[in-house]
Amino acid sequence: MRSGVGPREAGPSCEKRCEERTAPTILLFAAAPSALRSLRARIRMGSTALGVTDTTIVPISEAHITTLPIGDGKTLWLRTWGCATGTPVLFVHGGPGQCVADYNDINAKFFEASEFHVVEVDQRGTGSSQPSVRDDYKRMELYKDITIAQMSADFELVREHLQIDKWLVFGGSWGSTLGLDYALRY
Repeated sequence: MRSGVGPREAGPSCEKRCEERTAPTILLFAAAPSALRSLRARIRMGSTALGVTDTTIVPISEAHITTLPIGDGKTLWLRTWGCATGTPVLFVHGGPGQCVADYNDINAKFFEASEFHVVEVDQRGTGSSQPSVRDDYKRMELYKDITIAQMSADFELVREHLQIDKWLVFGGSWGSTLGLDYALRY
């Protein structure tokens, strides 16, 4: 028996519990790149399930950039790079108020482009997501009632838009808090 804690109850293994889930499995990671690589075999490739077979490797410097409307005249900026058949991973930046550009492409050191399909999103109201408070501080008025639930829902819209079945969620600082909320909700 562990000090101060009762005996563990017998139950299904972690893998068994994960297999029984019907909602998309989301794993939150704030760990070393080697730990991420070791998970590749444990996550079903979302894009290969859709018949995507393009193994072209897109470096971060040539990432695909797009926007996704989320309602009320607001859009999310997102950037994808890596290998379309690689393990999908959502990068959740810190903040609040930071954006992907603040990281100066550091994610290329965390994620091997040949192994991962990386999705980076500027959170609602920041960076290149519009309208952005970085462009004009008066736009903060548009976000005075923002909730963590709305921000998590934004990531789910991105996952659905990109037709990704399951993905890793990788965040640090505020990004880990938001990523945990997202993982718990979805």
